Amino acid sequence: MTEQDVAGTVESVDGTTSKRAAERVRAAANGAVNAAAEPMATDSVGMTAAEQAEAARMRKKLAEFSSRALYEDMPLSAAQRETVREYLRAVNFHIDATPAGPGRPARPGAGPDDFEIADTARYLGYMFQKEDLESFGVGLRCTVEGLEGVHTFIRMSRGQLLGEAEAKRLAVNAPVRAADALTMRRFRDTAAAPVHTGEDAYTAQAGVAGGNEDLAMLEAQLADIRDYHAGRPVYDHQEMLDLKIYWGTLLAGRYPRLKYFERNGELSPEQVTRLHAFEDRVEAATDMLEEMGLPTFATLRTTPVVNG
Repeated sequence: MTEQDVAGTVESVDGTTSKRAAERVRAAANGAVNAAAEPMATDSVGMTAAEQAEAARMRKKLAEFSSRALYEDMPLSAAQRETVREYLRAVNFHIDATPAGPGRPARPGAGPDDFEIADTARYLGYMFQKEDLESFGVGLRCTVEGLEGVHTFIRMSRGQLLGEAEAKRLAVNAPVRAADALTMRRFRDTAAAPVHTGEDAYTAQAGVAGGNEDLAMLEAQLADIRDYHAGRPVYDHQEMLDLKIYWGTLLAGRYPRLKYFERNGELSPEQVTRLHAFEDRVEAATDMLEEMGLPTFATLRTTPVVNG
């Protein structure tokens, strides 16, 4: 992002940028939003009322800018989808065939012409810290027999999609399956094949439908937390933020769901036994959870703090 981009964004909102404000914008363009905001908050003693008002206005605009995406998703015309097709061919975007293995059938491969191209490019530059600010992802669905359910994407720059002559070319991504990026994949895939899903996925399950999956997620996340605390490798390379999000979400959602069905007598005996065993493990880990700043059962009995 250039200085002109930031200044242009701010000016397009207000229609004016004072000299003092422009200095803050230039600092923000260099990645120093915090450094820019601090002087505006601390040098007000020597500022006039008008200058203080301008400083407050700029703090607000800088905060708004930092939380806004640079671009929106881009609908793709037929010509743009053909541009994507040509790029797939140019970089030989493909999926390798895989031989059969223990409990796993052979899978065919796919070439650049074996993908259906989505009609919208998703903006990635705002969603992921390591993505280029010009980065878009174009969804691809494989059309090869045996791979019809495989969804992936190709990374392209905004300039490429707009047909610019000297467009930036970004690093070519591997054909990662969308399913491989799902948080629940470890609960749904087996060595032989993906677990059956759909409306009738839980018909053979005793007790509450989906209860076994609820328990599996809670148990696995607590095990991940223990591994992280002990310095052991953690599944999917989770960091503290991941643990907080996953654990907090499961404890506030899946766990109360199980308790509701337990009170109504709808859990199977096996599900009740697993739930009580999980509760015992959480109680035993209370000190560890508090040390890591993670919620406990006691947290569920408190009033949530909004925007705190």
